[in-house]
Amino acid sequence: MYVVKPGCGHVCAPRKHARRWIAATGAATIDGAFTATFENGYVPTQGTFHDVVTGAGGRSGEFSTVTLPDAPQGDKILLVYDGTRVRMLSTDIADLDLNGIVNTQDFLIYLNWFASGNDLADFNGDGVVNTLDLLVYLNLWADG
Repeated sequence: MYVVKPGCGHVCAPRKHARRWIAATGAATIDGAFTATFENGYVPTQGTFHDVVTGAGGRSGEFSTVTLPDAPQGDKILLVYDGTRVRMLSTDIADLDLNGIVNTQDFLIYLNWFASGNDLADFNGDGVVNTLDLLVYLNLWADG
């Protein structure tokens, strides 16, 4: 389990004197379960990334089970995998490209989903992609 504490800057291992995150000098192969919690009133701001695993020689695999803390209202918390690391991101629900910023790129992604009838565009959860979903996303995007 990893614990995020105020002022830590990264995901902190719960044991005293432990590394703040797992840093492989070679390739990092990810597997198994990942659980994170926030302690001592820590609430991440939108766009906050916390490194979980880094691999100087690359990263492969994903955690099979992920348990993340609840996000503040209007936000989401998720793991983002790239070629050399795994990061925990706290971002706005409208941040569709997962870069920590709500901007025009996110709106264009939504419009593509909406125009193609992609289920990911169903923002009101009624099982139908329609104008109501577009209005829900527009409100989230404008608020983001």
